[in-house]
Amino acid sequence: MFPWIDRRKHKRVQTEGEVRIREPGAPEAEVHYGRLYDLSSGGLSFGDSLKHEVGAELELSIFFDQSNIVARGRVAWGNKLREDLYQYGVEFLHFDVMARKKISDYVERF
Repeated sequence: MFPWIDRRKHKRVQTEGEVRIREPGAPEAEVHYGRLYDLSSGGLSFGDSLKHEVGAELELSIFFDQSNIVARGRVAWGNKLREDLYQYGVEFLHFDVMARKKISDYVERF
């Protein structure tokens, strides 16, 4: 396989925003925030100071372009960028049709 071939199913754009992160069932006191790096209708990547395991499910509120999308996702990959910062890729598992359309419309503008 050629490593330079992009195998993603969805167009992805770099963007700025915030991600509210919570593990399902965790109390509200355990909510924290990360930085949105990129977004597609199939998932996103974000930076976070906390370590999440690959395969873990997360409840996400995604704030971008004056929008707020709520979704559930699965951590597909993670990289330690430095001692206090990780980058994660998340595949969306569930969110409503209108949220997916809002993301698709946003991505198609670029």
